[in-house]
Amino acid sequence: MINDQSSRTEASNSRGNELLKAVNNVIVVKQESNAMNQSSSSTGDSYSVQNAGAVGRGAKAENVTIHASSAGTLDDVDLKVLKDELAQLKIAMLEAAMEGAVPEEDSEHAIVEISKAELAATKGDRTAVKAYLANAGRWSFGVATATGVAVAGAALKEALGL
Repeated sequence: MINDQSSRTEASNSRGNELLKAVNNVIVVKQESNAMNQSSSSTGDSYSVQNAGAVGRGAKAENVTIHASSAGTLDDVDLKVLKDELAQLKIAMLEAAMEGAVPEEDSEHAIVEISKAELAATKGDRTAVKAYLANAGRWSFGVATATGVAVAGAALKEALGL
């Protein structure tokens, strides 16, 4: 009985360590990618738009209606609070994943997306935060709700369109 329990604990710890390594690797890769993007120069046209019927050389649009809305922009969220709650959420998700409460590939993806959102919140990039939260999936929202991280839960709800 003790050996069986010890084996399960070791397997759970090993899986948790693997998940943490995966999260840390994503963060390192993302930071390296950002550094490379900052050091490289781009050629050609560059556009940064939010709502547009047509963009770029020779672009044309006809009979276009754009409904602009500030809803879904996470404008009112305190990013410091969100970052802190995403860190709490990530820990709760890692614990749930180690218990085997969700398929490993689903939990790994969700945890990585939450980690990316946390990093984007640290940098003040609201657009990236929303994109990463939208990719984190409903399981993340469920864990946020169960954990009681209200700001992160509301941000996930908005990003997921729930």
